[in-house]
Amino acid sequence: MENMLRDDAASICTNYWEWNIPDNILYLSHDFKSMLGYQAEESCDILQIQDLILYPEDLERITKYWSSIQKEQYKPNMPTEIKYSHKVNSEVWASMNLSVQSWGDDQRPTKLVAHHIDITSLKQAEERLRRKNERLQSILRGANIGTWEWNMQNGDVILNERWADILGMPWVEGQVIKISDFDKMLHPEDRAIVATQLEKHLKGEEEFYKCEVRMHHMSFKWVWIEVSGKVNEWAEDGSPIWITGYVQDITERKNNALQLAYYKELLDKTNELARVGSWEMNLEFQTLTWSKVTKEIHEVDQNYRPKLSEAINFYQAGEHRDTISRAVSAAIEKGKPFDVELQIVTASNKPLWVRAIGFPEFSNGECVRIYGVFQDIDEKKNTEIKIKHSLDRNRIFVEQCPNAIAMFDHEMRYLAASQKWIEEYNLKDKKILGVCHYELFPAIREEWREIHREGLRGIHNQKDEDFFEDENGKFRWVSWDVRPWYLSKDKIGGILLYTSDITQKKNAMLKLARSEEQFRQTFDNAPIGIALVSPKGEWLKVNPQVCKIVGYSESELLDQSFQDITHTDDLEADLGYVKQVLNGEINYYHLEKRYYHKKGHIVWVLLSVSLIRDEYGNPRHFVTQIKDITSKKKAQQKLEQTLTVVKEQNNRLINFAHIVSHNLRSHSGNLEMLLQFFKDETEEKEKDFLLNSITAISKSLSETITHLTEVVKIQNSTHETKNALNLHAYLEKAINTVQADLIKTKGQVVLEVPSNTEVLFNPAYLDSVLLNFITNALKYRHKERTPVIHITAKPTSEFVVLNITDNGLGIDLQKHGEKLFGLYKTFHHRKDARGVGLFITKNQIEAMGGKVEVESELGCGTTFKIYFPYEKNKVSLRY
Repeated sequence: MENMLRDDAASICTNYWEWNIPDNILYLSHDFKSMLGYQAEESCDILQIQDLILYPEDLERITKYWSSIQKEQYKPNMPTEIKYSHKVNSEVWASMNLSVQSWGDDQRPTKLVAHHIDITSLKQAEERLRRKNERLQSILRGANIGTWEWNMQNGDVILNERWADILGMPWVEGQVIKISDFDKMLHPEDRAIVATQLEKHLKGEEEFYKCEVRMHHMSFKWVWIEVSGKVNEWAEDGSPIWITGYVQDITERKNNALQLAYYKELLDKTNELARVGSWEMNLEFQTLTWSKVTKEIHEVDQNYRPKLSEAINFYQAGEHRDTISRAVSAAIEKGKPFDVELQIVTASNKPLWVRAIGFPEFSNGECVRIYGVFQDIDEKKNTEIKIKHSLDRNRIFVEQCPNAIAMFDHEMRYLAASQKWIEEYNLKDKKILGVCHYELFPAIREEWREIHREGLRGIHNQKDEDFFEDENGKFRWVSWDVRPWYLSKDKIGGILLYTSDITQKKNAMLKLARSEEQFRQTFDNAPIGIALVSPKGEWLKVNPQVCKIVGYSESELLDQSFQDITHTDDLEADLGYVKQVLNGEINYYHLEKRYYHKKGHIVWVLLSVSLIRDEYGNPRHFVTQIKDITSKKKAQQKLEQTLTVVKEQNNRLINFAHIVSHNLRSHSGNLEMLLQFFKDETEEKEKDFLLNSITAISKSLSETITHLTEVVKIQNSTHETKNALNLHAYLEKAINTVQADLIKTKGQVVLEVPSNTEVLFNPAYLDSVLLNFITNALKYRHKERTPVIHITAKPTSEFVVLNITDNGLGIDLQKHGEKLFGLYKTFHHRKDARGVGLFITKNQIEAMGGKVEVESELGCGTTFKIYFPYEKNKVSLRY
């Protein structure tokens, strides 16, 4: 029985050749000849096998096997895949099992047999799959986009090289990164956007997960990316397993530019060896026989004897079982062979794809048996399914590709097109697959048709910028790429056409160029200074007027900051405004400030400063307008000084005129009246009285003229010499002068002025001022207490302030404050009071650039504060 099964199995594999070695006779089976395109009656000897049908590399392998069995009698069989040349010069692939069938007495082989199974269709399917993969890879390469796959069950992310490059990450093929690592690289402000968009997609609210976000580049900068994806595999519980998508660096687009990215190949190429068994259904005896390999495929024991009624149950219920039933029935009833790929369930309950081939055999018009081949194609079939799923995922990439890409065959018929292409060329509601491009767009110019023809001849054309008028009469800028794709190494299958509308980008670039040229012309030729200054204060660019204003060359300024040449007294205010602008508190500021000229003198300028920020809101540089106002400032200061002098002189003149008018008129009126009385009087006694009165008035008039002369001298003494005088020494001198009065009144002077205190004053005036205030303190002492005069001094930023405090009568400032320092103003009704001392003292102090203030309380005492210029004011400060 076993011999019969072996003979039957051998007879099933009817594609064989047999070589009788001693007689050098080669027998080719009818099926083998038919497989190679020869008629049964055509003869082929061994030379023809070598010269016509065997490829050199396969002949070499057979020769090596032949040489080895010469040395080793029991060399095992040689299973291999071999390629024959068909009679019409095409390739025929076969799975060959080469073995020695008999040996001679000299231990040399006498018969060599090679059994074959035609696997040409399998190889052709693999080649078609390979070409299909190559076409898809051409599309992906042309798209220049980063891709990613995220396993949402375990958090693994697989990305392509372009994706890693966008983030500046090192990349190793097959590298797996955790989604948590990407989350850390995401900009904090964009995490909510990502979470929201992903949730919408998972809930089915959005077809695609899509958003634009910022991610942290390895070179410590933020890059903008457009990310898009779609779940393409779900678990049975409804949870997502795989989500795939693409990413594109849109940083340049955010800055009015676009940048292409590259696709990563996602298809895995597979190649498998076929496991082939045999089977026979004997209809006469109603038996079914399986070979060893067929039993292994079914995962049954080798002692298992299949039954006709049970064997069909191995096929998957439903479509698969129905298909094999129909095929067997057609073979029995119509003599029709079958070759089907179906799924069985093995004895261990494992689903498995198989290929079942059956040939019916008839006797006297009746089918007596069916025999055939049973092949395990599970790995191949599952690979095809996986590849199909992979292709489906890649079609998602093509559909979502942000650029317009289309794939055409050799007749310019559409094979594939991206969603962007369909939208951009208004093809949304049109069927395009298989339709000629020129049929859809008959108005395409000849120059474009020639570019297409060149692509089909293997010429790659591209342009980064091209200008043309579209069908609506609008002018557009595009970048385009036309390149061939290949069916095989040397055979062109068609072209890939890529276009991208860059009109917006180009217009922005042209506008920017015009704006930059206008700015450059304005910058270089402006009548005022213009400078670009960094946030830290460095000069970045200056126009000629800036150099002219400060006296430095452009290169000299670019080595400095504005702080280096700003007047120290103005720097704090300027930096304060700079800080406010950088913090967004104000948008700009104007400031009058001083620069140090290269030659050392001061330059007054008017600044107008604004800040330019980048697209992320970060400060780029300041634009500073600088106007030289030195001449204006000097004129303004001179005018202010003149106005001050004129005002003071005018006030003094008015005051003096008032004094002269009042005092001299009073004296002259009294004198005139007494003289008239004297003229009319006859008695000598009355005349003597009148004469004494006239003399008194004359003396008073003389005193008044003296006082007025003194006032005029003081008011004209603003240019008197000022010396650095020791205030302490002059105070001691004044105290010594009034020593007699101090003894007489039992008065006391407490002097707390540092011995090194100096003031800038006229020596004679200082004697007069100090003596006047000290004598007044004693003259207007309180009769119920011993006079005490307390003298202190304290320097300020501009003056030395001398305080002379007494415990005398005090002054009612509410009543007499405004006329306290007036000429001939008295307040205590003393006979010796003239109202001249304080008036002259005040004028002397003011003539020396000082001032005087008073604090007093009636009945308690008075404090006079005298503000003396001091040594610091001698320094000529820059302004």
